[in-house]
Amino acid sequence: MALGSLERVVEIADGLRGVTFGKTLVENVELDVTEDANGDRALFVDVILKDPSGDTWPPEDILTIRRKVLEIARQIPPIEIAIYISMSPKTDAPQEGDKPTLFGDF
Repeated sequence: MALGSLERVVEIADGLRGVTFGKTLVENVELDVTEDANGDRALFVDVILKDPSGDTWPPEDILTIRRKVLEIARQIPPIEIAIYISMSPKTDAPQEGDKPTLFGDF
């Protein structure tokens, strides 16, 4: 994907931080420009979401957030760079109903 001036990638974070998509609040956005697994320069966007009220976030909210990241990125004058988007919960605390997975029941 073409992405503009790397100094302007903060516009992605600014366009998402504090916005609610459906039932999902974007708490923060972490950006990193580094090499991907192929050794090519890439932008990694980690969208930090408010912990879900249930087991997970609504899939339609996640798709809307991903589309918004790409929409904002397209508005930045282009250079060639890959964009990788991930979603993370605000906390890593176990949620209600979580079962231990490390050395837990198999």
